[in-house]
Amino acid sequence: MINDEDFSKLPLEDQALFLWEHGQFVDLRKDLNHTIQLYAVGKLFYEVWYENEDNQTEKIQKIDADDVIILYP
Repeated sequence: MINDEDFSKLPLEDQALFLWEHGQFVDLRKDLNHTIQLYAVGKLFYEVWYENEDNQTEKIQKIDADDVIILYP
């Protein structure tokens, strides 16, 4: 399994592929311009931010478990 430091060094496309293949989809939320999907990899959580207008992955970021509880009730 990859650690967070190595994961963060991967290109965006490889990060997304890794999450789809090895992560577990947990939930999603939306804001005005984005659909944000939450994935779990072991004890770590990552958000995949999709631009609503063109459905392209904009960014992938690690999120703390405390924030998961707040943002994904």
